[in-house]
Amino acid sequence: SGDQISVFNNINTSSVTFNVSETESEVEVPQRASLLYGVYPCVSEGRPDAVPIQIPVNQTQTSGGEFPSQNYPMSALAAIVDNAATMMFKPLASVLALNIYGGNGSIKAVRVTPLSNTGFVGSASVDITSTDAGFVTSVDNAKAVTVSLTSPTTVGVKPENDTQKRTFPGQIYVCLARQVYSNLQIEVDLGGMIYRFTTSKTFEFDCAQKDIIYTGLNLEKGTVDVSGVTGEAFDASGSFEKMAGSLSPMTYLEDELDDVDRIPDFSRV
Repeated sequence: SGDQISVFNNINTSSVTFNVSETESEVEVPQRASLLYGVYPCVSEGRPDAVPIQIPVNQTQTSGGEFPSQNYPMSALAAIVDNAATMMFKPLASVLALNIYGGNGSIKAVRVTPLSNTGFVGSASVDITSTDAGFVTSVDNAKAVTVSLTSPTTVGVKPENDTQKRTFPGQIYVCLARQVYSNLQIEVDLGGMIYRFTTSKTFEFDCAQKDIIYTGLNLEKGTVDVSGVTGEAFDASGSFEKMAGSLSPMTYLEDELDDVDRIPDFSRV
């Protein structure tokens, strides 16, 4: 469930479930247990060294600017000290945050196709007992990830500085595995008209400190504005086109094989 976490211990493989809203909870563990492992969203099966995790192929976001936590798996590892443990959750995935501006209309959906990557969304087995746990690759071979907005969001105004890039009101969040992406195709559905951007800019999501990359898409000029680790902005090389049509949910294709910011963790005791 998207509003619950599962907690394991280092002695047995069974887990207990808590609501995210509970800041403090009690859990019975074997006397010899010294570590707790947490995973969000909660899971119904698995063990700490092989937790089934999923980044959806078809993601849903309520509206622009509202982060879809249900698409964003996290894990925690905590030592039990004096019969207590504080769990600080860290991301297992990364986020491409899209600021879409220039022109008019309402955004219904966005599709991102990594042209040079595989295993970037779908299901995987993750070892959350490791401090380096991360969603590296999935066992599914989806070709693209689609984010559909429950309430379409209005095309925005170009942000003028780094603060505005981070706080862009209509931001759309695409959750992906931690990989290096060198060729991305990004399609924006305005309801009958699709804007397609293709960029050869490298998006490096393979380091633990890079959870979000903010990327601007200018619908008027057809440019991709990426904020890099040093804060510079530039137009990535690539192509741009627009066409009539709309985006539909993707299915698995099993026959074919600006600035860095961190999403705030939540903690519990």
